[in-house]
Amino acid sequence: MPQPPPVRYFRAGDVRLAYRHWTLAPRPGLPGLAGLAAAAGPPVVLLHALGEQSANWSAVASALGASQPVYAPDLRGHGASDRAGQYTVAALIADVTVLFDALGLRSAILVGHSTGGAAAYQFAARHPDRVSRLILEEPAPPWPLPSRPLTRPAGPLDFDWDVTALSAELRDPPPSWREALGLIAAPTLIVAGGPASHVDQHLLAEMASLIPRCELITIPAGHLVHAARPAEFTAAVAGFLRGSQLPPPHPEGAATIEATGRRGSWKQPTGPVGAEGRRQCHLLSLIPARSSASSRTSWHQAPAK
Repeated sequence: MPQPPPVRYFRAGDVRLAYRHWTLAPRPGLPGLAGLAAAAGPPVVLLHALGEQSANWSAVASALGASQPVYAPDLRGHGASDRAGQYTVAALIADVTVLFDALGLRSAILVGHSTGGAAAYQFAARHPDRVSRLILEEPAPPWPLPSRPLTRPAGPLDFDWDVTALSAELRDPPPSWREALGLIAAPTLIVAGGPASHVDQHLLAEMASLIPRCELITIPAGHLVHAARPAEFTAAVAGFLRGSQLPPPHPEGAATIEATGRRGSWKQPTGPVGAEGRRQCHLLSLIPARSSASSRTSWHQAPAK
């Protein structure tokens, strides 16, 4: 994995928060600032999962940072950021707002993973003018789940154990979180991790059906898609940002879409699928119909990330 850039800091009230900035590579043939300006695409902001930190984005950020500025904060209580004592998703959203202001970002491409995904889609709903594209990797779906006690692992941690209070909040979200999905104005991509993930994939399909302009793709890597398959994740993100078409389904089948307007019905795969078929079909853009109510109770979340 590429070495991450050094940590920088900004303040959100009394809390000092860390972030990293992946700088641009100048365009060949253009010296100095002219080369940087020519290479500069829209800025990207990356929000990590519970228990992780900005450095976990290094492979993806380094690839995207070759053509546009990329920023990734350590969310409060994580990495080099202050241990704030109290943690809520609303506080994370407020921190992201301060980060945008501190960096002078009028608008950015916002990427969020898991808990960071929940903060990202709510930020996009509250500030539609500040998010040009939204990418959600295995986001925490906004439906209630049974509570689950968490046990602190032995030894030092890279995050404040108190941030696990966010897990309880994510398991009992208010209805307003679901309503917020319909307020997202930015074109949105949801990246699902497939059957190896603890996140109910039908709920991700449900989320996609509620966001006005949303595509859903599956890269079968489990919950940590960008870490397990950084090249495929980055290619999918880059293709979405370029407006490129995703690969068509493999002829032996792995997914079938029956178009019914913006939404379609998603049929589960049948028949054999080779390695190439899996690679192509799991990158097929899916905009499924709303799943049945029974599927909403089948997500058994692993200790929150």
